[in-house]
Order: sequence, then structure tokens, then C-alpha cells
Amino acid sequence: MPKIYVSGLITSEFIKPVESTVYDVSLEAIHLFPFNIDDSKKIEIGWDYFILWNQSELILRGKKITNEKYGNTLQLPASIISRLEQVIAGPENILILTNDSKIWIYNIYTNNWRRVPNFITNLHNNDVEKINKINHGRCTIAMTDLGQIYNIPLLINNSNSVKFVDIACGFDHTLLLAENGYVYSMGMGTRGQLGHGDLEDYDEPKLIEALAGLKVTQISAKGWHNAIITDQGDLYTWGWNNHYQLGLNSIENVLALPTLVNFISSTMEELEINVIKVQCGNQFTICRTDTGEFWGCGNNKYHQLGVSSQSLSTASKFEMLSYDSIIEPIQDFKCYEWSSCIFTN
Repeated sequence: MPKIYVSGLITSEFIKPVESTVYDVSLEAIHLFPFNIDDSKKIEIGWDYFILWNQSELILRGKKITNEKYGNTLQLPASIISRLEQVIAGPENILILTNDSKIWIYNIYTNNWRRVPNFITNLHNNDVEKINKINHGRCTIAMTDLGQIYNIPLLINNSNSVKFVDIACGFDHTLLLAENGYVYSMGMGTRGQLGHGDLEDYDEPKLIEALAGLKVTQISAKGWHNAIITDQGDLYTWGWNNHYQLGLNSIENVLALPTLVNFISSTMEELEINVIKVQCGNQFTICRTDTGEFWGCGNNKYHQLGVSSQSLSTASKFEMLSYDSIIEPIQDFKCYEWSSCIFTN
């Protein structure tokens, strides 16, 4: 049976602290939730609630909004039962994307469901263009199977006819990964989060020229900062650095250009590190290497890096993270606003 290890600022009383700073939520102990959680997209964490879900069931837990002891299995609209494709936990609303490209919004305080009106009208070879991913900060972004981007409900102008294959959102900005491995950005740039070397805003996707020529394989964004990985296993970060979430050992609050991360050992030697996954939280960043090591930087006030804040309150550069309390093989990990999850087999 898989286990989920959770660490960080989580007010839900369902997640009980144990002696270590990593909180162990074993599905074996959640007898009311018989379905398996087999990958990281099956749990979402909001500010004061979290969601367990599969394709046909969505269970909500949180002190303010449900019976904390038993949780709340939402009564889904009939048309989306067995169709859940993606679930996002927002401050007040849960966003749901179904496998027939419908977007639904559930207000956790009023218990009201609302379907977002269809905003895609183009027909391609007699087939309706389909939404294959949504993401949101202070606006909601949708990406279609044709690589087009919508700031719902508006189609974003794509003058270069770039096909996008992934999106990531911070508070006020969006990163876009193109099919050729180039990275674009749009939105507010007041904290350097767009990566263009300035603090300007851009309403349309603009190529991040500092990364041009590199083939980027993964993008991540949260708050006002970003991280990307190249096909060579290199890690770049940029944006706001008020809590050293860029891991560059720099006192600059804003770095407006993508900067290569150097990994330094405890003996101050530069290490050859191949990063295979990176995740941003609001003021912290965690990555995993091809050898299974975890490294993290930034704000650890709430143990969001998965280690004690007494031993590491803030990491100005990437520090190796030891998860000795986890004895099972680690399958995956995911960072949220103020917390992180580790998924084991």
C-alpha cells in the first residue's frame, strides 16, 4: 500500500504530527478511502484543506469545511462522474478538468458547482480542440492538444505559431514550454519572474532568450520564482529571491535572468549533479537527482523542505535533504504553496 509523507504548513487536523518533522499519512490507516493513490496527481493541498481523488471520486478534508473525522465525499455533477482528469485546490474554489475538456468550479464554502462556459470554438479536421491541462495563480490558464494557450476565456495571441506542451503558473505569471524545448513567459514581471532581464509585464508569450539554445525538459513556477531543467540535467532558477528560494547563494532580492545553479558539497567542493525533477513552492524549491538525492533551498520555517526548521531555518543555497525517517522506496514528490509531499511505493 502506498504511503504519502507530508511536511509543511498544513492546518488540517487530519494530518497528525509524529515525532519527526515529516508527517506520515498512510493510506492503510484511512479506512474510508479504499482507492489507491498511485501517483502525485492524486492529492492536492490547499491552504487549510486537502483533496484525495481518483477519476470518479473526490474527497475533501479540512477543519473549516468538513467533518474532520470522516471527511466529505463531494456529490459530483452527474456529467463528470468517472471523468475527472485534473483537480486543483485553490484558496476558495476547486478547479476540475474532465476528460471531455469541460472545466468545473466548486466553491468550498458555498458548496456550489459552476461549469465554465465553452471558450474554444475552432474546429480542426471536424474535431473539437481539446483542453489537456489547466493551471492557475490569480488567473486560470488552459493549454489545448494543439498547443494553444488560453487565459480563460481569451485565446492568447501566438504570433510565432509555437506549439506549447506544458504550462506552469506563479501568482501573476505563466511559464510555457514549447515543443522544441524553448521556454516562454508572460504576465507580471515586477520581481524578475519573467526572465527577460527587466521588470516589465508582457501580455503575450515572449521567448526567454537567456535559455534559447538549451533544450528544456521540465518547468516549474510558484509565487514569484521559477526553476527549469535542461536535457543535460542542469538546473536554472530566477525571479524573486527574498528567502533564497533560487538557491544561488546570492543576497540579491531579484534575479531577472535564468541563472545556472551550482551544487556545493559540505566541504565547499563543486559537484556534478544531474537533476531529473524540480518543484517550486511559494518561497522554497526542491529537486531530485538521477541518484535519488534530494536537494532544497529557501524558506523552511514550516518544515516545508521536509527537515527540521531548527537545524535548517533557511537555506541560501541548495542543501542535501536527508529523509531518513522514510524507509520505503520513494516514487515521486510534489511541492505546494507551503508544503511538500513524498510518495512511496
